[in-house]
Amino acid sequence: MFLSKELCYVELEKTAVNYIRETFLKNIKNGKITGAHDFVDKNIILENPLFVGSVRNPYDWYISRWSYGCMRQHNDSLFRNLIKKRMRVSRNKEINANNFKKIQFLINQITKSGNYWKKLYSDPRNPKNFRSWLKSLLNSKKKKDLAEHYFFSNLYNNFGYLTYRYLIMFTLPEKRHKIFHNSIQSYDGLLKFDSENNYINQFIKFENLNEGLEASLKKIGIEFKDKLNKLNVSERILDIDYYYDKETKNLVKNFDRFIFEKHDYN
Repeated sequence: MFLSKELCYVELEKTAVNYIRETFLKNIKNGKITGAHDFVDKNIILENPLFVGSVRNPYDWYISRWSYGCMRQHNDSLFRNLIKKRMRVSRNKEINANNFKKIQFLINQITKSGNYWKKLYSDPRNPKNFRSWLKSLLNSKKKKDLAEHYFFSNLYNNFGYLTYRYLIMFTLPEKRHKIFHNSIQSYDGLLKFDSENNYINQFIKFENLNEGLEASLKKIGIEFKDKLNKLNVSERILDIDYYYDKETKNLVKNFDRFIFEKHDYN
């Protein structure tokens, strides 16, 4: 997260996070970078800076999320949470109630096979591996292997992992718990929840980084002068259609419809 008196940038992973926060650091005096992918707290909300988030075309986001894991392996949190058996009860202490799901979560971790996922992370240029990974993550019994709070959320069965990550990062801190308490039962319910609880004032699109950065800086009265070279580029084929077939495109389109529609992605 980048934080200054005037602006707070909240990071959704794989949306050019390093480039955006380093650019803000270079252009805004007295700003600082806190820990990676930090959450805002109530105190920051009360200070009321310009809250900035970043988004990316869902098709491209999933490729980047997977290919990053292929390259970084155990240095990537999603890779680790699919591969490793997470048995500590303390990992889920923030989840109130849902005791049956907590038991099921532990059973999932005991019975999962890390080798299945390792094979899918073996080559960032293999479209068959990507398609299998995507279907397993979004629409298969294998998705239960993921040792993250996604499993406990209202979004688990009907909405995508990207939509979940988006809501977790951009929902007001005092309302975030509702994501796990059956507050979202339908697509209309998701729209209502986001409309009432999303605190972001300005979004930067990955596809138009400098335009988004310039617009954000302009809102706090700063001229965009210092541009950077792009950082952290994945070793992957850039053509989306190289990785997707019709089935997997439709899968993302349906599960992450919310992102497509809210941010005008075709």
